[in-house]
Amino acid sequence: MSGAVALTAVTAAGPREDVGEHLPLVLLAYLVGVGCAGPVIGRAAVWLLAGPMRLLTAPRALGGGAAAELAFAQTRAAARRLSAAVTPVALVVAFSLVKSAALAAVAEPSWIDLFATALYAAFAACAAANTMVLLSAERRHEVALLRAIGAAPGQVARMLVVEALTVACAGFGAGTAVAFAVTLPLGDAAGASLSALPPTGWAAAAGGVLVLALAATLAPLPGQLRRAPG
Repeated sequence: MSGAVALTAVTAAGPREDVGEHLPLVLLAYLVGVGCAGPVIGRAAVWLLAGPMRLLTAPRALGGGAAAELAFAQTRAAARRLSAAVTPVALVVAFSLVKSAALAAVAEPSWIDLFATALYAAFAACAAANTMVLLSAERRHEVALLRAIGAAPGQVARMLVVEALTVACAGFGAGTAVAFAVTLPLGDAAGASLSALPPTGWAAAAGGVLVLALAATLAPLPGQLRRAPG
């Protein structure tokens, strides 16, 4: 992150007319920092969401027994694995917010700019979805173990929903932090201030991340449950 901060300072101190050209590079530098800090972000997200996760995965809520305790333990131990999904989600959020702010500040954004922004956001979203699908698919042995010790399909699904919510919250939080870190010092010069982004833009970003995380995480589950012992 120190490199991204230094690059931001250098860009801010340079010619104002060059800020817009250097903005994507600064954004990329912060995203690299998020990738390196992924495990820390994952652990922090699990810690911050411990209360809500406990409500969803507590033994009473899941019906009690070893399956419930294992489900909660797996969620707490998943920080390193979940961190692999946080970075692409943060990329989607940060890029979408910064580009949407830039387009919102322009009275008549061109269709080319809109199409390019949507295309890149869709590409990044596909990369994030693929990562989460692969991570969830690797859980087949854990799913089989949970089913073998008596966990119901709904209990397993609830555990994965908790993980998806963790990824969504961590990715959205990290992406928003990156967007602010880039736009607060450089946004005015580059014409990409987040203050120009309407509430619907924030809602669309948050909702899209939530749907993406849930769909990608739960996609392999039906097949895993069919192969798991009943």
